[in-house]
Amino acid sequence: MLNQWLISLFGIDPLQEHTGKTRPFHILADPIRDPRMEGLDADNLHKFYHNFTASNIFWNQYCRVSKAQILVYEENIVRHTREINERRQRKIVWKYYQWLTLLFTEIYLDRFFSDCEALARELNDYVEKFNRRWADYADIPYYSEAVLETRLLPPLNKFKKIWKKKRMSC
Repeated sequence: MLNQWLISLFGIDPLQEHTGKTRPFHILADPIRDPRMEGLDADNLHKFYHNFTASNIFWNQYCRVSKAQILVYEENIVRHTREINERRQRKIVWKYYQWLTLLFTEIYLDRFFSDCEALARELNDYVEKFNRRWADYADIPYYSEAVLETRLLPPLNKFKKIWKKKRMSC
């Protein structure tokens, strides 16, 4: 459910019938699948970032994540990757699907720590759409702020202050 909701933030409707073999995630991933895009460019940003934000596939009136927000998330991904790589002999070079997962994580954590109540509302709006679309399946239960804080991210709650402090210093 979270993955579909995150994809929907880019103006791609995972609940819509998609023709052929193109699935919603692949629509998002297509601009960055080329392995030659792995690694950082001269600006110390992932080559994925540049191709992702330059793509016109999903930037439309339904997209709810701005290119400016993506840049902030990308800078966080780069900073954390560098911190990890400082202690490694073999440096991490992300694959496109790993980079998208990190981007999704940044988006989720930003919304979780900024306004958990608003995140729960957004998720519940998506759950409602999902349940209407797939009425034959068992209803997906709604999220509450308590569920988000106690079930989905309990280990992260203790790092909430640290995370916010790091965000503010960036």
